[in-house]
Amino acid sequence: MSPAARKVAGARRNPSAVGVTPDPVPLWLRTVAGWIWRLLFIIVAVALVFWATSQVRLLFIALFVAFVFTSVLRPVVKLFDRVMWRWLAVLLSLLLAIAVFGGS
Repeated sequence: MSPAARKVAGARRNPSAVGVTPDPVPLWLRTVAGWIWRLLFIIVAVALVFWATSQVRLLFIALFVAFVFTSVLRPVVKLFDRVMWRWLAVLLSLLLAIAVFGGS
């Protein structure tokens, strides 16, 4: 085996044979830095969601009310759905809810 081939073979077994020095940054510091940038990313993402929500507050309030209204009417629709078509059950439930809440 030639000296050059021995040097390459030695480098495969021992990286310091070709002048590779160990990393000057300790492993614990690299681990902590990795966790910190992930945490910063999560904080920025949550802040961005809160900011976007505050910009379209009226839309989110309307969607929330619609979801609450839907969840309250679901048992009524299921009850009416047993004896009539689904679309008619939904329409009747909406009209009944408007009459009950609007009449009081």
